Amino acid sequence: MYYSQMNLRIVALVLMTFCGLASNPVSAAGGNQPVRMSVSMTPLSAPFFVAFEKGYFTELGIDPVVTNVIGGHRAADALFSGDADIATSSEVVVMFNSFKRSDFGVLCTFVSSDNDVKFLARK
Repeated sequence: MYYSQMNLRIVALVLMTFCGLASNPVSAAGGNQPVRMSVSMTPLSAPFFVAFEKGYFTELGIDPVVTNVIGGHRAADALFSGDADIATSSEVVVMFNSFKRSDFGVLCTFVSSDNDVKFLARK
């Protein structure tokens, strides 16, 4: 799937808006606002990593402090423990956590796939 630079910039802008940075992206100290992000290391997080590498967050006034984790459930755990301001995860992680708590929300969907899980077996 191809992601245009505009789509990646929109992801960064949505994250910035969610963090309350849209009205004042530059902090009082004169620098970008730090945002702690817990990101699942999966190919589905590619739009996030591309936006990070291209500097789109920094361009929009965000100083991303990225923690890479294996699995969206670990990213969500970092969010719920206060170690992250934003986390990436699948809808399944959101659903199961919604049974236990209601102090979080879904910001946006930045990628979707209907065939990312495969099962292979011999005949």
